Amino acid sequence: MLDSLERVIRIYVVPGAVFQSVVVAGGYGTGREVVEYLTRFGPRGGLQAIAVAALVFSIVFALSYEFARRFSVYDYRRFFKTLLGRAWISYEMIFVITIIPVMAVMTAASGEVLENSFGVPPFVGIGIMFALIVTLNYFGTEVVTKSLTVGALLVMVTLLAFCMSTINLHFDAISARFQSAEATTGWALSGSKFAVYNMVSVPALLYAVTAIETRRQAMLAGLVAGLMAVVPALLFHVAFMSHYPEVVSQNLPTYWVLQELGMSGLTAIYVVVLFLTIVQTGVGILRGLSTRLDASAMEIRGKQLSGATHAAIAAALIIAASLLSSVGIVTLVARGYSFIAWALLFVFVLPLLTIGLLKLLKAPPPRLETRSEVL
Repeated sequence: MLDSLERVIRIYVVPGAVFQSVVVAGGYGTGREVVEYLTRFGPRGGLQAIAVAALVFSIVFALSYEFARRFSVYDYRRFFKTLLGRAWISYEMIFVITIIPVMAVMTAASGEVLENSFGVPPFVGIGIMFALIVTLNYFGTEVVTKSLTVGALLVMVTLLAFCMSTINLHFDAISARFQSAEATTGWALSGSKFAVYNMVSVPALLYAVTAIETRRQAMLAGLVAGLMAVVPALLFHVAFMSHYPEVVSQNLPTYWVLQELGMSGLTAIYVVVLFLTIVQTGVGILRGLSTRLDASAMEIRGKQLSGATHAAIAAALIIAASLLSSVGIVTLVARGYSFIAWALLFVFVLPLLTIGLLKLLKAPPPRLETRSEVL
C-alpha cells in the first residue's frame, strides 16, 4: 500500500511540486509577478488570465513529460537535441542568460523581505540564501527533489492561511469587487505570457519526471502540474482584491497586504516561508543546470561531476546574480521577464507544439505500455 502511494506521488505530485517550488518564489512569491501580469487586469480579468495560464501550462507540461518519457531525455541538452537538432543550443543560451536575472530577482527579494520584516541587513539574508543553495546542490538530485516537494506543501499551507485570513476580514469588499468590475483588455495575452516565461525552467526540471512510464501518466501528470502552477496565483489574486487597486503599485504586494491586515504573526510566518521558497527556486534551477552538465560529463569522461563542482557552479552564479540585483525587483520583473517570454515562445513552446508533437506521433513507443499503470 505504501509502495503504491509513493509511486502515485512520484508520478503525479512530484513533477508539479518541483515546478511549483521553483516558480512560486522570487517575484511570484512576493506577489510582484501576479500583480504585473494578472491582477492589474482587474478582478475578473485576473481570473480569466489565470485560466489561460492554466491551459497553457497543462498543455506544455503534458507534451514535455511525454516527449521526455518517449525519447528518454531527462536533461535539457538531450531534450532539445532530440527536439531541435543542431539548434538545441538556442535554448541553452536562453536558459543560461535567464538564470542570472531570475537569481537576481531571488537575491533582491531575499535581502528585502528579511530587512523589511526583521530589520536584518540585506547581506545577511543573501548570505543565508547562498549557503543553503550551495549546500543542497552539493548533495544532489534526490535531496533536491525531496526538499522541493516538501517546500511546495509548506507554501500551499501558508498561502491558504493567507488567503482565508484575508477573505475572513474583507469578504464584503472582495465579493463586491468581483461582482462589479469588468475585465480590461489584454488579459489573454498577459496570462499566456505569464505561463510562457515561467516555463523557462520546465526542460531543466525533467529530472523530476523519471517515474512516469506511460502516455496516460504523462498527460495526467501534466494536467496536475498545470493546476498546481496556477493555484498560488489564484490565492494571491483573490487575497489582493481586499486592497485593489492600490496593491498593484506595491513593490512586495503580499507583504504589504499582510501589513495592512495587521497580522504580525502570519506576516512573520509568511516571510520565513517566502525566504525558504526563494532558496528552493535557486536550488531547483541550478540542479537542472547540474543535470545537463552531468550528462555531458558522462559522455566525455564516463562519470558525473562531483558534488563540490556542483556547489562551486552554484556559488559563482549566485555571486553574479547578487551584482545584478541592484537593478531592483520591479525593473527585473517588468523588463527582463518579457524578453524571456518571447524567446521561450519561439525556442521551446512553438517547436514543442509542432515539431515535438509530430515526432511523438511518428515515433514508436520505447516499450509496450501495460495495464499496471497507476490510475
